[in-house]
Amino acid sequence: LLTFSFSSLAFFSTALVSSSTAAPDTVDRAGSVRDGETLVSAGGWFELGFFTPGGGSTKRYLCVRFNKGGQEKPIVWVANREQPLHHSPGVLMFGADGNLVVLDRLGGTVFWSTELRPDANGSRVAQLLDSGNLVVRGTDGGVILWQSFDEPGDTLLPGIRLLVNTETGASRRLTSWATPGDPSPGKYSYGLEVDKLPRLVLRESPSTVKFSTGFFNGVRFTGFQPMNANGYFNSSVVSSGDESYYTDTMIGDSRLLRLLLDPSGQVQRLLWTEEKGTWSKLWTAPVNCEQYALCGPYGTCAGDTFPNCRCLRGFRPSSPQEWSLSNGTAGCVRETRLGCGAGDVFQPVTNVKLPQLDNSSTVRMGMSLVECRERCAG
Repeated sequence: LLTFSFSSLAFFSTALVSSSTAAPDTVDRAGSVRDGETLVSAGGWFELGFFTPGGGSTKRYLCVRFNKGGQEKPIVWVANREQPLHHSPGVLMFGADGNLVVLDRLGGTVFWSTELRPDANGSRVAQLLDSGNLVVRGTDGGVILWQSFDEPGDTLLPGIRLLVNTETGASRRLTSWATPGDPSPGKYSYGLEVDKLPRLVLRESPSTVKFSTGFFNGVRFTGFQPMNANGYFNSSVVSSGDESYYTDTMIGDSRLLRLLLDPSGQVQRLLWTEEKGTWSKLWTAPVNCEQYALCGPYGTCAGDTFPNCRCLRGFRPSSPQEWSLSNGTAGCVRETRLGCGAGDVFQPVTNVKLPQLDNSSTVRMGMSLVECRERCAG
């Protein structure tokens, strides 16, 4: 942590707040947002302020949250999620180097910073947009120098891009909270991954996949149906060169839509319904058979049966004891040894999500459906 003498900073901020001409959704070098104050976007959709999580915590964080949509005001972004303030109120302001910072008002410690190149001319402003995006740009209102949409937490809002660059390995993913009362990064992450074809992947750890949407075929994800919600929004996957990204786009004026990765590893698509006055879950994943490799090798999963896992014809559970406890992750083994010869036939398996086939897939984005059918027919 960086520490400064806060007495001079506090005096500087206090002396100039009254002379600031910034709009209610904007902070300039003469202004600040102190603990107990809020910044509200122009249309009133989102607000920025300090909060303390539940569960008896005394830690303070700066967040962006919904300003509409009931009393709950769900939090969509946390600035200092890894460095909370303890036993002291905070303040959001521009530091002497032109960076937007969260400071401890008593000790002057910097708990979060935009980490931009220094700007001693005081030519930067921060603005909370109606999209929920907190941006920093020059006073001329030009190019965005920094934005919270580039550093998402556990929530995907329309306009945020979950991206991956196959050349550099850079990625932008959602990361769950550690617990419902602790916004520090948890063990789950959700983002776009590309190996010839793009897909959204939920990971419990860097090496453990919990859920996958299946590959994007240009229209939808092959193993996951919900790409939109009754005309409320559109989802899209865009690839250009080495970079691909997934994003949502709202249809109409409503901005009360979010995708949440909760601390238990559930991905939830939520929409505010004015008639009910509640956040409605459009879908949750993974559920039942959507969990990755739930029934192991040569096993199939049926969500309408119990237990969910079954072996393909000609196979038996590799671990009957685990199978009896409804744990099918070890999968199935052949009942008889494989012996290719006369009389072998294919066994149709319908209404299933196919295994990962990225190593045997060929991508030709410009190919028509007719041409694809002809090529696949041999």
